[in-house]
Amino acid sequence: MSHPTPLYVDPVEFAATRHRIVINLSGGKDGLVAGLIAMDAARKAGVADRVWTAHASLGPMEWPAVTVDGVRWPSASELAAQHSVVLGVPPERHIEVRRSREVDGERVPFDLLTFVTERGDWPWLGRARTCTGPWKTKMVYQAFTPQVRALRKETDGPLMFANVLGMRAEESTDRRNREVWRRTTDNSARVVDE
Repeated sequence: MSHPTPLYVDPVEFAATRHRIVINLSGGKDGLVAGLIAMDAARKAGVADRVWTAHASLGPMEWPAVTVDGVRWPSASELAAQHSVVLGVPPERHIEVRRSREVDGERVPFDLLTFVTERGDWPWLGRARTCTGPWKTKMVYQAFTPQVRALRKETDGPLMFANVLGMRAEESTDRRNREVWRRTTDNSARVVDE
């Protein structure tokens, strides 16, 4: 099923059409800036209660909390949760996701270090992009499924999601050439625009 992909010139108009707006937070400045823009649009559209935040943890590969000269600096996960609060999103609408897999009938964390160890090699031939793709941005899709189940009961037709990412064009040619709006999912259950 294909739904028309509108060109949203106005972020407020875009926000008003979404059942959920999910802001990806890594603990860095790019996600926070994108979150500020998205939250501003959601407030102006009167849908700030539809905004959730998500952090895809890398487990032991993620920047831990450190104490230097008696000053404690938060971990990436803690920063993401703090950024969510700064945006005005209540703690119960901040989700942290992490890869897992089944081992002996039980779900256990599956992190990048385990993946590298089992493979016996770094996964991307000279490109250590652990902050993207299957270890980060795609993990946030996991957070959408419970949302879809909860909202399906009260909504006819597919659920409309916004997946908000803070991506700096200066980081790569791919990011520089990436469309500002793009549809990543379009089926009978959900439509996700990034």
